[in-house]
Amino acid sequence: MKRRLCLVAIACLLGVVPGLAAQDLEELLAEPTASPFDGDWVLRGHGLRGVSAAVAGRVLTAAEGGSIAVEVYASQPPGAARLPLLVEIDGPSFLAGTSEERIRGELFAYAIDSEGVIAGHLAEAFGIDLRQLGEAVWQSGLKIFGALDLAPGTYTLRLLVRNATSGQETLLQRRIAMPADAILSFPTPDDRDSWIAIRSWSLGESDAYPFTADDGTVRSPAALPVLSTERPARGHFWGTSEDGAVELQIRAADGTVTPITAERVGGQPAALTFEVPELATGEYELALVDQPSQAIRVLILADSARERSLQWTDLRWRLDEATALVDAGPIASPDQPRKRRERKRLRQLAASYRQALEPLTENRSAAALEAVFELESQSIGSSLGSLGDGELQAARDLAGDRPATLLPLIRLHQELYRRYQGRRAYSLGSHSRLHVERLIETYLELGGEPDLGAQALATLGGHLIAAHLPASGSRLLQRARQLDAGNEAALLGLAVLFERHGAYGKARSLLDELVKAHPSHAEGRLRLAVNLARMGDRRGAAQALAGVDLDQAPPWVAALVLQERARQHLQRKDFEGALALLLRARGRLPEDPGISLLLAHVYDRQRDPARALEIVHGIRPKSDRESPRKRYDRPPEESFGRARQSLIEVAEQALPGLGEKLTQAGDRP
Repeated sequence: MKRRLCLVAIACLLGVVPGLAAQDLEELLAEPTASPFDGDWVLRGHGLRGVSAAVAGRVLTAAEGGSIAVEVYASQPPGAARLPLLVEIDGPSFLAGTSEERIRGELFAYAIDSEGVIAGHLAEAFGIDLRQLGEAVWQSGLKIFGALDLAPGTYTLRLLVRNATSGQETLLQRRIAMPADAILSFPTPDDRDSWIAIRSWSLGESDAYPFTADDGTVRSPAALPVLSTERPARGHFWGTSEDGAVELQIRAADGTVTPITAERVGGQPAALTFEVPELATGEYELALVDQPSQAIRVLILADSARERSLQWTDLRWRLDEATALVDAGPIASPDQPRKRRERKRLRQLAASYRQALEPLTENRSAAALEAVFELESQSIGSSLGSLGDGELQAARDLAGDRPATLLPLIRLHQELYRRYQGRRAYSLGSHSRLHVERLIETYLELGGEPDLGAQALATLGGHLIAAHLPASGSRLLQRARQLDAGNEAALLGLAVLFERHGAYGKARSLLDELVKAHPSHAEGRLRLAVNLARMGDRRGAAQALAGVDLDQAPPWVAALVLQERARQHLQRKDFEGALALLLRARGRLPEDPGISLLLAHVYDRQRDPARALEIVHGIRPKSDRESPRKRYDRPPEESFGRARQSLIEVAEQALPGLGEKLTQAGDRP
């Protein structure tokens, strides 16, 4: 009996990296976990058993509108048992008016049939810790995945989204019909930071995500797809898989219908491609000709959009100013009054920025940071975009033929970004990180050192990954790798992102490059071994681990390397070898619970349960110390830290040159 209890205890606690140790269990319950659908992080919603009179009254009166921008996709793929609900919530409008660090959101969905009877409903609450996810929510927004159990028929869907902390809310109403022989969808752009995803309590652990392709990949639909008249639209057709033409129609608000012929290529879903007709910018309904009741909403942008793909939340001002993201074309004459006013305003902003930087002439970086902070803070909501242009113009003028002059400015604005993060000033943080990227590219354009540009990009990319903005972070790391193929932080950061998403082959390729460029890189060798083991290459994993210098490795890396080496002995049923290794490891790292648990497992396999239980009961994990396995699951902070330190050092060396340039600029009449 004693041995059976020990086996159960150890079986619950042991695992392959990344796994769980005893002290991780409580922390894990409060942490986001890897998402099986759209988004890198998923939170769980909690069901509500009742609603307040205010909520009930708002839903019953069907008074649409509110202060939170919300969209919903509610179409049932053929063969799905339930009606999926994908609710997208704009981050800035959801967070508006909130000053607390933790906020409570609520979602209420009611499907009302033709007789006015509530046929299905969903009511839930979710919590968001803005200290962890605030910037990512502001930048990308929230996406809630839930489902309703409904009989075939036509319904009115009333959806109420609330920020219960601030009191802001929005009611949305849509017509839905089910089931369908086929439906349309357009994927969430994969080159943008994805939504912070929330999995509804209405979904059981066994519920499969309904928008999963034949090859197992997820095709999460966008609630309001953004299409451009300048590019072919690429969507998905869920239904029969035959190739051939599909007849569609776009219906405008005034009832005007525009026919479209789309090409369909088989698969589940089938790929759907068509040319977007020349229509005015606005919202439309898109449907199959033979199923007009299954229409989905799309946002069409006329003229050439600046970016390849957009989410509707990128259009912060919605349709009234959607053309803000459309190329307006050159101004006919430079002598127009508006152009002259813009140039004058730009010169004034550049001068204000140079004045804020004047403390750098006396090597007072902290004072300059405070002055720029004050300047940018005063520009919120009015001229922040123009100020960025003025700051960049001033930086170019100061750099001249000495691009290294920009390095102290890059460092200053990275520090401002970190400050804005800490204060949850998301618009200023977004301004800062975009300005840092522009400064780095200007530095490279003027002939700056590519390896220093790579370090600066990797530093910023690391900050974004830590803020749960993986698409932006990955883009910066890829750019750093282009500039410096052996950049440690870029290679390791990208490998960790691929590993987190289960792309072990891609992670392995990057880690191979990392170890080749940095043979003594302990964390790189550990991660390479783990990914090789996951791919079934045990010999390669053993070779990677054998190259780790435990004396030079960080303690958490050394602990996991020793555990993985012990597991290799156990896989060969070499219990004596595992025991000898673990005893030496325990002497080296006596407080590591993972090593102790493995040692208990070995004693248990050697039919010595008394000693195994003695070791398990003797584990005293420190609550203030992060376990090595949990550390493995996080971004490579040491590598990003080294990149940041390298940038700080070169920026300090270049500071006198910037001070000289500022003095010269101040002496001009």
